[in-house]
Amino acid sequence: MPEDRAARRAAIRAAIEADPAQTNTAIAKRFRASRDLVIEVRRQQAGALVMGRYESTCRTIAECAAVDEVKDIRDKARALEVYTQQAKNREAEEQAREVRLRAERRGGEIMLTQIVREAQPMADSRVVAKMFSKEHKHVMRDIRDLIELGPEQRSKFELTFDAVPEPKGGARRGPYYVMNEEGFMRLVMPFTGAAAYAVRKAFYSGLSGNARDARRAARGVRRMHARLGTAGARIEAARHGWCARSQYPQA
Repeated sequence: MPEDRAARRAAIRAAIEADPAQTNTAIAKRFRASRDLVIEVRRQQAGALVMGRYESTCRTIAECAAVDEVKDIRDKARALEVYTQQAKNREAEEQAREVRLRAERRGGEIMLTQIVREAQPMADSRVVAKMFSKEHKHVMRDIRDLIELGPEQRSKFELTFDAVPEPKGGARRGPYYVMNEEGFMRLVMPFTGAAAYAVRKAFYSGLSGNARDARRAARGVRRMHARLGTAGARIEAARHGWCARSQYPQA
């Protein structure tokens, strides 16, 4: 058992790194240290783990182009969020939470972008379940409910089967749905969380952009009609020999 305070802190740090899930009380008993000392060491480690990598992680999230990459960062950020909460490092906890939310928003943006770009059924219910932190069986249930409420929705979803390995060997047929853009939007609109928020924000931004384009086009048509109307009046005035500045015939 280390007697020196510095050696004890190093031993506590090593124990935390080996098993971050250990409770502060268990580590304190193991090294005969105060619980406050364990919390202090954990707080320092949490700050180094999160705050030292915050900027680079945010840049990595912005550069991600695949859902799996974002999901991996999101899962690690969630684990760090729990770890910093145990360490009672509020600042590091907030940064870990911000990283998780950024990753979830980026995942929603990537999914929507891929569907719109491909214009083909490419998102499947398994990816939706992973990205939106849901169980796949619940996503399947939501899709079946959509189809039952409106049979016309059936064309937006296609039931597919894939081989799923069994724990004791062999495989079974595992069902999942693939969906197009409209089906994806109808499915995730009621979802909550950062990824769902990013999808809704992108969707409504697109609607706003379409509305702005429509208003801009309408203003252009009105201006064109006004110019044509003015030119038509001048032509009519010249045809009748009227003065351009007055509405009366020339003398």
